[in-house]
Amino acid sequence: MNRELKVSRIEANIESQMGEYLDGGDKRQMVVLFHDVQSVIAYNPGELIDKIEEVAEAEGYTPNFHLSKSEMEMTLRAQSDEN
Repeated sequence: MNRELKVSRIEANIESQMGEYLDGGDKRQMVVLFHDVQSVIAYNPGELIDKIEEVAEAEGYTPNFHLSKSEMEMTLRAQSDEN
């Protein structure tokens, strides 16, 4: 499976799962967990983070990440390299 298809499938999962969680509720915090990190996630986190921001904002929320995009990228890559 090529990179673009993998990224689009992951983005669709993010949109679906976050949309279900955020829809119709008064949510204060949400944790997005990338477990069993695949290289497509570890080496393309910017696109996925952008999707998380897009979905949250579409639901009326303002995302506030505890790590910068570069810190998330370093963490995800380190996890991917270990697997």
